[in-house]
Order: sequence, then C-alpha cells, then structure tokens
Amino acid sequence: LDSFLGIPIRHKGEAIGMIALANRPCGFDETLVTQLEPLTTALGTLIHARNLEDERSRMERVLRFNAEHDFLTKLPNRSEFERCAAEVIVASERQNTGFCLLLFDLNGFKQVNDTLGHSLGDELLKMVSGLLCNQVRKGDTVARLGGDEFVILLPHITHSEDAIRVAKNVIQCLGDVVHLEGANLTITPSIGIALYPNDGLDAETLLRNADIAMYRAKAQGRNSYQCYTADMGELASEVLRLEMALRQAIEQ
Repeated sequence: LDSFLGIPIRHKGEAIGMIALANRPCGFDETLVTQLEPLTTALGTLIHARNLEDERSRMERVLRFNAEHDFLTKLPNRSEFERCAAEVIVASERQNTGFCLLLFDLNGFKQVNDTLGHSLGDELLKMVSGLLCNQVRKGDTVARLGGDEFVILLPHITHSEDAIRVAKNVIQCLGDVVHLEGANLTITPSIGIALYPNDGLDAETLLRNADIAMYRAKAQGRNSYQCYTADMGELASEVLRLEMALRQAIEQ
C-alpha cells in the first residue's frame, strides 16, 4: 500500500467500527481526519441504533418462542397447539376436508418420577419429544400439553385407518428400551384418536373426545390405541352423572 488511514467509528467514546482509506496519491493528514469526524460520529450513531434494533428483534423472537413453546422439550405448548388447531380447522372448512389428532400419555411415567427422580423424568420427556418429531410429516404438529401428555395434529388425514397407522408407528417408535443414566426404561403410550369433523368441530371438543378414547385404551391394557366413538361419549357422560349423583347423596 502506498498509503493507509484507519479512522475509528465511535459511539459514546467506544470504538464500534472503522473506516479504512488506502492508496491516496498525496497521502493522508490530520485535516482529512478532522473533515471525516462528523461522518464517523453519524455512522456510530446509526450503527448503534441498528444494533439496538437487531437485539430488540432478537429478544422479541426469543420471548415469542418461549411464550408459544414448552420450556423443557421446546415443543409447541397448549396455547400454541390451540392456535395451530384453529388454523387447521379454518383450512379444513375451506377445503372441505378433515384432519385427526392423537392424544396420549406415557404409562408409568409417574413411577419413573417417583422412583428415579424428576431430572431423569425430564430427560425421558425430551427423548420422547425427539422420537415423536421424527415420526411426523412436515406440516404436522407435535405439542406437549403438560406433564407426560402429548398431542399430534395431522392435517389432511380423514380416515381412521390412516390415523391408526400413525398410532402404530408411535407405539413402535416408543417401544424400544431406553437407556438413561444407567436405568433401562420401557415407554408405552396409551393413544386416543379423534377425527374432524365427525368427533368434534373445535379443538376443545376433539381433545375431550380423544381423551375419552385414550382412557378406553388404558382400560383395555395400555400400550394401545382407541378411536373415539359416540358410545364412548355416552358412557363417559353416564359415569359422570353417576359420580355426581353419588357425591350429592354422600353430602346429604
């Protein structure tokens, strides 16, 4: 280089960049530095403002993600699932198609927490989350509703046979023995299946009916699946009515 000049770009006295000039035929002197000082000051202010805006945008993305996702597994949480389900319902109405959801929990998970500790239980939940995400298509949603309860939202699956195939894949992928911190664990899910629109026209109804089917699966041996049927709903309503009547009789 015949000549070179580096002028710091500063903001409140702190260097945050540099303007580099080179190969000026007559070289550089302090006069040029003085002439460029207003420019470097303005650049410092602009760069600092841009950095603040980038950091603000980053923090907003982090806060939004944390509000919409489960802290432990990083899966969508209940509120984000409900938002996704609402979008799928609107799309299904527009396209005159359906979808299904699979609701399930992990059999024996409470025992894992009670006997092996919550930290190992947390590791198990994270492992299950990864296994589930590998079983679904792009555009499907895997969410953690809380505890050991998960839901899979499957757009464009309108027949119970297709939903059952996914349920079997979930049972199979969770069926291998898991080795965690020296413990050998076997994970078995109980899965309830609900189809839109036959089993409900909104997320709340679909979840409630999938929950009824899930508990029917538990009653029939666990590590299995059940599709919701109307008679399950009638039976659940009758059981609830009898429980309320019994509670009222005891109170009187």
